[in-house]
Amino acid sequence: RLWHPHRPECLCTFRHRDIVTSVAFSPRDDRLFVSGSLDCRLRLWDIPARGVRHWTGLPDGQMVTAVGFTSARGDLVVAGTYRGMCVFYSTHDLSVQGRMHARSSRGRNAQGSKITGFAYAPTSEQRLLVSSNDSRLRMFLPAQRTLGRKYKGHANASSQAYARLSADARYIVSGSEDHNVYVWPVAQDNAATPATHPAADHIRRGRAGSGAANAAAAAPGDPAAKGDRSLLGSLFRRARSVSQPRAQTTDTAVPAPVSGAETEKASGSPAAPADPTPSTTAADPTEWESLDGRVEEKSIYEYFSAHDAPVSQALFVPASTLQYLADHNDPILSRPKLRQTSKQTGEVENLCRPTADGLFSQPLPTPLPSPQPIEDMTAIIVSADTKGNIRV
Repeated sequence: RLWHPHRPECLCTFRHRDIVTSVAFSPRDDRLFVSGSLDCRLRLWDIPARGVRHWTGLPDGQMVTAVGFTSARGDLVVAGTYRGMCVFYSTHDLSVQGRMHARSSRGRNAQGSKITGFAYAPTSEQRLLVSSNDSRLRMFLPAQRTLGRKYKGHANASSQAYARLSADARYIVSGSEDHNVYVWPVAQDNAATPATHPAADHIRRGRAGSGAANAAAAAPGDPAAKGDRSLLGSLFRRARSVSQPRAQTTDTAVPAPVSGAETEKASGSPAAPADPTPSTTAADPTEWESLDGRVEEKSIYEYFSAHDAPVSQALFVPASTLQYLADHNDPILSRPKLRQTSKQTGEVENLCRPTADGLFSQPLPTPLPSPQPIEDMTAIIVSADTKGNIRV
C-alpha cells in the first residue's frame, strides 16, 4: 500500500500473488518502484498508472527475498534470492544483465544463504553492499562485475537484518542477532586511524580473521579494553572466537511460475489484477566473475551492546538530518560552534547540562549565521530490535 504522511487514507494498493518481501523506490524517478515477492517475480510498478510496467520471473524459480538499485543513477535493479543469488536487471525493460552468487567457495556456506538486503554507495563509484544469512557482508563492484571485499564479525543466521552505508560511503553499520550494533570501515587498510570521538567504554573493537568465527565481546572492565582509540573512540582488542549456530531450514517447494494472463487471487482478498506479459524471459546469462573464495575475510570492526534482543535494523542518520541538527544548535553536533560563539561574545553558556527531568537548563539559541559542513557522518545511529524498540 502507498501512503502519504499527511493523509489518513491509503492512496493506492498494489496487489501481488504472494507475500511481498522487499520494496525499493527508484532513486531517479519516484513514480517507479520495484518489489520482490515469494511468487518468484520481480515487478517494476508505475504509480500514476497504478499497475505493473514490467515484470520477470527469477532464474530457476527462486523466491525473491530482497530488491534494490545498484547506484543513484537507478539504471540497474538487483534482486536477491533465498539461495544467495543476486540477479541484475536493466531498469528500462528488466532484461537480465548478469548474476552473482553470494556464497563461500567451501564449507557450510558454499550452498548460498538468503539475501537479506542491499545498500549502494551514494558516491560516484559504483559499490553495492550485499547482506546475507551467512553472517557476511559483501561489497560488489557492478561496473567491474567482481566482488571487492567481504566483512564479518556480526551474527546473522536467520534474521532479515541488512547493513547500511554512511552518507560518505566510508563506514558500514549493521544490526546483529547477538544484540549488538557493528560498524566497519569500508577501507580496512586504514581502519586504525585516530578517532575524533571521545573514548567510550561501552564501545569495543574486534578482529575477524579467515580462520575465526564471529567475535565475542570481552567482559566489562576487561584490562584488554585499555588501549588505542579508533574511529568510534573504542579500544583495540583481539576478539575471542565463538561459533554461531546456523539456522536450521527445510527445503520448501517453489511454486511454478504462472502465466501473466492468469487472474491473481489471495485468500480472503479480492482478485488482484493480472500482470502484463513478462518483459523478458529468465534466461541463464553468463555469470559475472565471482572472487568470493579468493577475497580476504579479515575484518576490523567495532560494536556495542545496543538492545536486550536481536537488533533487526541499524542505520546512520542521513547527512541532511545531521546538517539540520547542527544548524539548529543541537547540543552534540554543534557543541564546538557554541563554544566558539561563547568565546567571541564573552558569555559563559552550558547548554549541554541537563536538569533532573532530562531537559536542558537553558533554551537553545537561534541558528548560527555561518554553519559549517558536517565532517562526521557516523555521529548518530538509529537501531531497532525484534521486541519493537527503537533507540537513537
